[in-house]
Amino acid sequence: MPEGGGASLRRARRREFVLLFVLLPLGPVLLRPWMGVLLIPLLLTAGVLALRVLLRDSAFPRRHLGRGWGAPLLDRRTLAAVAAGAALLALALALLAPERLFRLPREEPVLWLLVSALYPLASVLPQELLFRVFFFHRYRVLWPSLGVRIAVSAVVFAWAHLFFGNAVAPLLSLAGGLWFAADYARHGSLLRLACLHALWGELLFLLGYGEWFLGRYPG
Repeated sequence: MPEGGGASLRRARRREFVLLFVLLPLGPVLLRPWMGVLLIPLLLTAGVLALRVLLRDSAFPRRHLGRGWGAPLLDRRTLAAVAAGAALLALALALLAPERLFRLPREEPVLWLLVSALYPLASVLPQELLFRVFFFHRYRVLWPSLGVRIAVSAVVFAWAHLFFGNAVAPLLSLAGGLWFAADYARHGSLLRLACLHALWGELLFLLGYGEWFLGRYPG
């Protein structure tokens, strides 16, 4: 269906949005005992379907998928901001829960290496395709304001992390979702965004926060 205005298109997009980004994330909450096995296949499937919809849409600017290829994807200012944020998170964990600092690489190095290797392609890429590239293009008819789309993207990104069963994962996802959405709105690059998201995720798993994203510490 081509992009455009019209009440019927907005109603269709609104129903689609509620189904995909509000109701479907509740499924993993109900199926939590099986989600360790199902999560990545479901995420990859969602990413492939989102990409298929985008590529079939003649109004979608395909340059957003490959912009930045062959050039440094993250500038010094962004890397400095990531380093500062990681230092603050490390300090917070050292003060509030020092036993968790670097726990995964210290106690389960094989699992840490496996997660680190699979995370960028199996998790980050489909997430960014779905929550940023697909979301920003597909639902601009609902939220023409870029600022509103950034906020809604971050909220549904956090909502999708509720099934981990703790407060840390959605709160960090909300903060990360705001950053990632704002970055995509500014640069329009899936490659840059995937690199930024992967860097943050790898740091979280290294520092000790990643265990909340494995569903190990409810509450």
